[in-house]
Amino acid sequence: MANIPTAKEIEQLIAAGAAESVTLEFKVAPWERTDQGKRESLKDITAMANTRGGLILVGIAEENNAAKAIAPLTVEAAESERSRLNDLITAGVEPRLYGVTIEAVAVEGGVVLAILTPRSPSRPHRVTSVGSNRFWLRNSTAAYEANVADLKGLFLQSAETTERAARYHRERVDRIRSGDVVPNISEALGSIVLHVIPGDAFSGASPIDPRRAYELRQCFKPLGVDDFTSTFTFEGFLTFRGGDSCHGYTLVGREGVVESVKVNLGSIGRLPVFPIEAVVVNSTLEFARGLQKLEVVPPYYVYVTLEGAGGRFVSYTTHQEEAQLVRQRNLHLPVAVLNEWGDAATVGVAFKPAFDAMWNAGGLAGSQSYDSGQWVQKFRS
Repeated sequence: MANIPTAKEIEQLIAAGAAESVTLEFKVAPWERTDQGKRESLKDITAMANTRGGLILVGIAEENNAAKAIAPLTVEAAESERSRLNDLITAGVEPRLYGVTIEAVAVEGGVVLAILTPRSPSRPHRVTSVGSNRFWLRNSTAAYEANVADLKGLFLQSAETTERAARYHRERVDRIRSGDVVPNISEALGSIVLHVIPGDAFSGASPIDPRRAYELRQCFKPLGVDDFTSTFTFEGFLTFRGGDSCHGYTLVGREGVVESVKVNLGSIGRLPVFPIEAVVVNSTLEFARGLQKLEVVPPYYVYVTLEGAGGRFVSYTTHQEEAQLVRQRNLHLPVAVLNEWGDAATVGVAFKPAFDAMWNAGGLAGSQSYDSGQWVQKFRS
């Protein structure tokens, strides 16, 4: 069940004697409010997040692992449990688990507490609450502790996602100038190509409705501009700037990937690093906020290529003498990983390896935008 069920749907589960499964669990009462109860609740929730996602219904009596009757909770008890579980998930799971929805569904005599957990793109998650340090998975009737082979498979899946995201970015950089995305893309040399790729982008689990992206279009403006035009395309939803020639766009793909391009790196011969950092951080932050509203959870893998950077020198002050020229034609910067929704400072810290590499390409020791490890914006984008 991909959504919080209605009262009617819960009644249908009872009438059908629905059996527990990999994605469905029944509990007659909330977990005990003890240390063991805390661990048990997080075990059940993370097991679903680490496997296929699923639904836990609290307030359903079961017999032989099948739904038998509704055993409603009081509104007060359900609200107290909802608040407690949200706090436990925040404090007792690593890495941070996003996207768990907990709601009380009104039924005759009270409520049923529904806990909807998506399959997590950040899996595997471990339970760390009250001294625990375990990973859990789920089979058809219960949670079980992951063994070495299980964990190896989960970590390999994560590594394969990263490799696929990097390959996707490189392939798209090669395609953009072909006119496949925007037929009238400007031929001006030099551009920023940015991709925000959710960890679950290639699973097909949660396709994006382009109409919803349209409603959130202010979150998906082309890099560094406020005025834009928008339209729907075969690939998803597009915002773009320019007339006869397109000087930038942002595409929100159906799979949740955000692709944004800004044509023109600035003055000939110079690579204006402070403006580039500002537009990359601030636009990525807005894209992440848009994805959050679209219920696309972290992690996000963010790749940036500076196309046509070769032959320029890193420019960071008006009084700067020419320094070492960038030798690479295109700078494919190291990936930035956003494991949580945050602010500009959080995003800036994630980009430090990428920005350091950009400055390194011009013969400099690293980005000068960091003070005690914290990113400090030096240019108003």
